[in-house]
Formats: sequence, structure tokens, C-alpha cells
Amino acid sequence: TGNYLASTSLDNTVRLWDLRPYCRLPNRCERVYTGAPHGYEMNLVRPAFDKDESMVASGGADRTLTIWNLRSGEVKYKLPGHKGCVTQVDFHPKEPIVLSGSVDKAMFLGEL
Repeated sequence: TGNYLASTSLDNTVRLWDLRPYCRLPNRCERVYTGAPHGYEMNLVRPAFDKDESMVASGGADRTLTIWNLRSGEVKYKLPGHKGCVTQVDFHPKEPIVLSGSVDKAMFLGEL
């Protein structure tokens, strides 16, 4: 988004950072999401925001795609199916569909 950045971390978290110039938080970390383990492979995992900026999604070494409510931090969906670490996630710009890619060289579409 324009004001926020989502990042994955080796401590098995996804963090939401406030990028606004006058952030009220001293370290700029708005929220920490748990439930998407990073694993020992140390793959680059790219999180994504949905079109409404109400959800954030990230893959994990547990071969699942995890989607959280952006504000509450609650896990909304935990989508299994891959045979390797899920490294890429993206939302469809208009429809409630999510795409995930994995080191198993497979891509899955899921309807939310």
C-alpha cells in the first residue's frame, strides 16, 4: 500500500510497517502476524495486500498460504496444497481470488 509495507521475517512472523512520515510508533511496526513459519530453507517469501487493504497474505515453509485480517490480526484462511515452501502470493485486483506459487513449481488459485 502507499502507507504500509508488509515483510516476512526469519522469526516466523509477518510484520506490518507504517511508512508515513509522522508515524506515532517509535519503531514503525504497526502489527505482528504469526502463523506462517519461515523454515530452515530461508527462501524469500513475498507477502501481499488485497485490493481493499483489509487482508494481508503470506506463504510459509509449512506449505500453506495464510491470510490474516489486516487490522485484527486474526487468521481468516489457512490454505494447504503445495508440496514445498509457498514463496509468492497475490490477490486478484477485482475478484475474491488469491494466487500462490511455491518452490514445487506449482501455482494454485483459490477462491475466498
